[in-house]
Amino acid sequence: MNTPPEPYKNQGRVKKTAKYLAAVSLVLLFSLWCYLADFDLVFDLFCQFRYQLSLTAIILLLPLLVRKFRASLSKQQILLTAGACLLALALNVLAVLFCIQTEKADLKAPGAASLTVMQCNINSSNCDPEKMLKASQNADIIFLEEISPKLAEAINNKDGPVAKAYPYKIIRPRADNFGIGILSKLPIESSKIIENAESIPSIECLLSLGTTKLTVRAVHTLPPLSGSMYRSRNSDIKNLAIQAQTKTPLIIAGDFNCVPWSPHIKPIFLSGLKEASPPHSLPLPTWCTMLPMPAQIPIDHIFVSKDFAVHSVETGAQTGSDHLPILAKLSLRSTK
Repeated sequence: MNTPPEPYKNQGRVKKTAKYLAAVSLVLLFSLWCYLADFDLVFDLFCQFRYQLSLTAIILLLPLLVRKFRASLSKQQILLTAGACLLALALNVLAVLFCIQTEKADLKAPGAASLTVMQCNINSSNCDPEKMLKASQNADIIFLEEISPKLAEAINNKDGPVAKAYPYKIIRPRADNFGIGILSKLPIESSKIIENAESIPSIECLLSLGTTKLTVRAVHTLPPLSGSMYRSRNSDIKNLAIQAQTKTPLIIAGDFNCVPWSPHIKPIFLSGLKEASPPHSLPLPTWCTMLPMPAQIPIDHIFVSKDFAVHSVETGAQTGSDHLPILAKLSLRSTK
């Protein structure tokens, strides 16, 4: 077998090195762009993928541990690429660390009223609620997005499993991806449909938990796939934060199409709500289930007012959707 002449070997190494250096440069550039998410849709899209940018930075560091690979780089290139990878890693990790719940899991006070809630984007092509019911672990309240007319028929079937398990419900089915609903074991005292400027509905209900009234809100914001959709999502989140000032304990849950480290979710936290998330853990990825775990991002959320103690949070079983459900066990704090 003839071996390639040395110039061709060198040319191949140069191309590989150039591709590697370009990849490192892009990861650092995209990581810096994340900090401009306030200003433009493109930057915000990169901001959604800080998990993946962190992982990519780590992967790009690994070749530098191989002596043979280092030999193809100058000392200056080694220092610059290592520094760029570490900087990209730090930029992303620091942003995500601020989202970690540092409080311990709350202990339930004796006699405190408790409930389990589930957030579930069920997928508009999913017409069978059976998997959703199994994943709910008999939750007291289920927040549902992407309810299609066919799924609504199954939910409204008086002899069906959903009607038997959840006697109280408010649903607004749609032929697109923005049907929405709330299923409840708790009595619904009142409810209203709230539409945004694009006529996308959300649902707000007043529920009875013993002698206490709860306000719950199911939401589904537009995905930021265009400038107008990006602005709509951001506007909806700001309005939710304004409307969070209620006199009753409040739960807001839904598909926000926004990660918790995005600057656009900040109004929710500034309103006094906190995310129901596992203590000392990264936010739970919920989308897209068709991708491996490292490629998934946390865009489904359960936010609660300070009236609630959070005992546990976990992702549930597959429901036939491209989203994983989230289950949170809560209890009311003592008002004394």
